[in-house]
Amino acid sequence: MRNPESGIRYRILFLKRDEAIVFDVDAPVGPKSIPPARRKESHKRGRTDSDNPRVKPAVPESRPLGVLVQWPKESWPVAIRDRDGLTDAEQKFYDRASAVVEFLHQDEPSIYYPKERAALIRAAIDKFHLTQRTIRKYLRSYWRAGKDTQALTSDLSNCGAAGKLRVPNSAKRGRPRSQWLQDRIGPGTNVQASDQHNIKKAAEWYRGNVKNTLEDAYLWMLGAYYSNSFANDDGTAAWGADPRVTINFQQFEYHCARYLNPFDNERRKAEKSRGSKKPRDRHVGAQTAALEVGTVAEIDALHTNISLVSSDRNFVIGGLVVFIVIEYVSALIIGFSVGWDGEPYESCADALVKCVTDKVEWCAQYGIGIEADEWPARHCPQHFHTDRGSAFMSQMADRIVEVMRPNRFTNTPPMSPESKGGVENTVRLVKNVFMAMYPGTWIGKVGSQNRGVPSPHKDAALTRNDFIRAFMNVVLDVNQKVRQTATSPQRVARGVPNSPVAIYNDALRTHRHRLRRLAPVRLEADLMTRMNASVSDEGIYLGYELYYLPDDVRHYQSAWFKKMAQDKTKVKLALNRETVDVAFLCRGGKEEGFISCSLSPRSAQFRGMSLREVQMNRTRQNELNTLEKHNRLSDRTERRASMQRDAKEAQAKTQKAVGYIPNSERDISNRREHRSNERAIERQKLQEDLRHRHGHVPSQAPPPTTDADSFDYPDIDDE
Repeated sequence: MRNPESGIRYRILFLKRDEAIVFDVDAPVGPKSIPPARRKESHKRGRTDSDNPRVKPAVPESRPLGVLVQWPKESWPVAIRDRDGLTDAEQKFYDRASAVVEFLHQDEPSIYYPKERAALIRAAIDKFHLTQRTIRKYLRSYWRAGKDTQALTSDLSNCGAAGKLRVPNSAKRGRPRSQWLQDRIGPGTNVQASDQHNIKKAAEWYRGNVKNTLEDAYLWMLGAYYSNSFANDDGTAAWGADPRVTINFQQFEYHCARYLNPFDNERRKAEKSRGSKKPRDRHVGAQTAALEVGTVAEIDALHTNISLVSSDRNFVIGGLVVFIVIEYVSALIIGFSVGWDGEPYESCADALVKCVTDKVEWCAQYGIGIEADEWPARHCPQHFHTDRGSAFMSQMADRIVEVMRPNRFTNTPPMSPESKGGVENTVRLVKNVFMAMYPGTWIGKVGSQNRGVPSPHKDAALTRNDFIRAFMNVVLDVNQKVRQTATSPQRVARGVPNSPVAIYNDALRTHRHRLRRLAPVRLEADLMTRMNASVSDEGIYLGYELYYLPDDVRHYQSAWFKKMAQDKTKVKLALNRETVDVAFLCRGGKEEGFISCSLSPRSAQFRGMSLREVQMNRTRQNELNTLEKHNRLSDRTERRASMQRDAKEAQAKTQKAVGYIPNSERDISNRREHRSNERAIERQKLQEDLRHRHGHVPSQAPPPTTDADSFDYPDIDDE
């Protein structure tokens, strides 16, 4: 029945004369059905239980029978399995669970009251040797289904241990235990007896090939026993190991442990400890057929031995790193990013954004005019393949993985650069072409320059924009002329040249690709670094004299922005370190999650600079200010000494005027009367001086002045 007021559905378990015992079927059945965030939620200070109700599993409760009769009835289907389709393990599970509930309900209605229920559960624990949590789970499932024992059937055929009952509180085997793991490592499948034979063969292969890792053994097993033709979700045909019907690597590693000896276990432990971070799965499937354009992209970092100068060419900035992204099949460079050493995450994220950026507009920013067919890459591939460098194995790199879903990131095994040989050869080729087109700017190897030759670091002349423009010319030349890929009979039949640009354009024209389009602005806002900022009347202040204003005037004049400026609110600003011209204001929980902002007029001197250049400019300006302050130290010292001499002279004149009366003897309780007495003494001394000089007193003395007619400046000693 359904409560018409609250909408909660109840199952009637037991009827008495004036009341009935009911069970809430919509409430959690067991602890696992409670949200994880609320299982162990601590009671917060200042909040009552009504404000923060605790979620508990449902228990039977009493309701007046006269009220229940007026409630409407409602059907609630229960998913019950057929008894004939149960395995031996599932049948044993059902027999045990049904025996438990029959034992507890043999003397109804005592099971529905707390004290009697606790005593019965203790007796069931002693008899069946189960935990209290398991028994309560049986009871709630039994009550929820309307006291039908068919609801107690289990799904042991999917636990990976067919034919055995799992010990309580032990982990399942064979299939991931939560949706979170399924999203990370795939759904997996049940491990059968035939799979155990293949796993044992792979363990023997792993023991015989000392130079290979356990991941290689897993790939060998897929290629030897599971490779076959299958159809993808979109209907296309593929060859290899179908991930929907094969065990994943986590299952293989777990079951393979039973066939490894102690030496193999030590070897596997050493393989895991080579990297400080846990690598992401590098294998999508063992496919032996040729991949399509857009299936895999490879990323690598190029640490340049070159120095650049600032935008105003006042000082040298070094430590440059370039991230290059290539499409694996066509070998086309689809994006790159130039950043400073120490900012690997920002450079890698910017390289991914450049992959989906319109190349015509990007080249136009640096004065290079191209057509759309000359660099057609403005798409995102399905999978990204990287090595195990610090830029791809850090926590910031994990953020890139989460943002780029469903595009997967994979890592190579330790000490195996040949796993991404395409991008390794591209990096070497780009480096050689750059050194040939711009000689004298790049040292091929540290220590390779001849003795007596000036170092390019000292005579550096390229700015960051100049280097990007030069690197862009090199990339265009490599994509169109220098790089030649392997020929394919299908492309030769269509008359397609073997240059990367031609292969990429042919894939777009014939729709033989796995590429997809993304919004560059949205992707950039999601990947950019979040930095602390504060809102003020001048704008959003980031630091280093950087102020930003929203591009939309409505946001700047809105009430919420004025409120934040009044309260000096702390906010997060998503900033691209490549250039500080554009930033995004992050508004959590709002419809407009990212608000585009630009530099305010008071920070216009930093336009076109990177954050590294702005920081170095501010540091240099602070050093100049400190130097100027030290240079003016002598003038400031002389001025202070002059002020001290003037103060001492004024103090001496004041002491002489008051007749050198000590401060301890002066009456300062009444300043006006005290000053009148001092003026009388001064007039008396003046008359004595005149009599001594002229021998007589003037016939008419000047009229005395009162304190009300003159303004008396306070003495220094009186302060």
